[in-house]
Amino acid sequence: MAVFSYIALSEAAAETSGVVNAGNRAEALRILRARGLAPLEIESGTRLSDSADGSARGGFSWRNPFRLRQYFPVSSLDRIVFFRQMTLMLRAGYTILEAIDTAAEISDKNRLRKALRDISNRLQAGATLSQSMQNHPRLFSTLTSNLIASGEASGELDVVLERISEGMERRMEVRRDLVTSMIYPSIVFTLAVFVMYYAIAVVVPRFVFFLSARDISLPAITQFMVDLSNWFQVYGTTLIITLAVLIFFALAAYTFPVGKRIIDAIILRLPIIGTFQVSANMADLGWITQMLLQSRITVMESMRVLSDVTSHSSYKNIYSDAADRVLGGEPLSNGFKKNEVPVMVKHLIEVGEKTGDLDGVMAEIGNYYAMDLRMRTKRMIALIEPAMLLFVGGVVALIYFSIFSAVWKAATLGR
Repeated sequence: MAVFSYIALSEAAAETSGVVNAGNRAEALRILRARGLAPLEIESGTRLSDSADGSARGGFSWRNPFRLRQYFPVSSLDRIVFFRQMTLMLRAGYTILEAIDTAAEISDKNRLRKALRDISNRLQAGATLSQSMQNHPRLFSTLTSNLIASGEASGELDVVLERISEGMERRMEVRRDLVTSMIYPSIVFTLAVFVMYYAIAVVVPRFVFFLSARDISLPAITQFMVDLSNWFQVYGTTLIITLAVLIFFALAAYTFPVGKRIIDAIILRLPIIGTFQVSANMADLGWITQMLLQSRITVMESMRVLSDVTSHSSYKNIYSDAADRVLGGEPLSNGFKKNEVPVMVKHLIEVGEKTGDLDGVMAEIGNYYAMDLRMRTKRMIALIEPAMLLFVGGVVALIYFSIFSAVWKAATLGR
């Protein structure tokens, strides 16, 4: 038998310390929990004490100030890694406080490290993990706090943390595929715009100056390019400034609730982008609701959480209305009878309510619309790539054909 010293919280949330005899660390944890204690920290041998140099839990540790990565914002991948680490450490027998302190020590992002140290201090003061995370809403969303609170209540915190990381991975993968697929078309389109601008604003005027010494009439296509070049020279700056101002005002309007609601509604009705928005939001609806229901969160509260974490104004209102309807005694499916929600989703939710397998149906909805989003992305790329190549090639061909026509006419003396 070995001696383990511990610091723990009693059922009255009072901090207590002492020693316990056990064969190993895991057995010591079981003994403490059987006594109604929530272990904060446990060590083999002598009594726990804070070190004078600040190297105890939550203390300062020197880091290389020239590592630029530590100053970067906390990304979704950083959060996923954190939740994976927490899952592994809790299953290995770490207490929550030990897991948080270890995660803070190995984190390579300053902002996350500071937040975890603050959470560690709050845990030592008697707060729960979910309550501590609510003080850092930019790092840990309402969804995360609610799921962790359910895990603490059910005693399955490691399972809930694993669900959170898996859910974040699925959502990040869908968005990463969408962003990655748009990189190539965006590059091609940007190059095409620069080629057009350079040709019209620089090449054509020089060419016209070269031909001005010759008394010939320009071919119609060449004259069109000359007129277009003259228009850009006169109004080009005004056009660019106008577009920049419109984009600025659109982005500024998006920061206000009314403007965001109007812009979101417009985007949702656009031919291609709108369908992408619907698929992405339905995938989130399915996966997030499944996680919440599996974590024993009620349907009404699940809709409240969805409304809080969803960024799209239209769907935020739909989820809030659905929660109100459930509170009023109506089935969840009644809250989704809106034009923004596909008919199939409405029927599937109704089936899930009737069969009592709503979380399973929501998982299928999430998987289906994630697959639908990937298929739409692949089809769009398959169409955009040749279209962009034809567009760039057509622009370049038009410019060179107009120049060649004028050169040919000049060479043949207008014949």
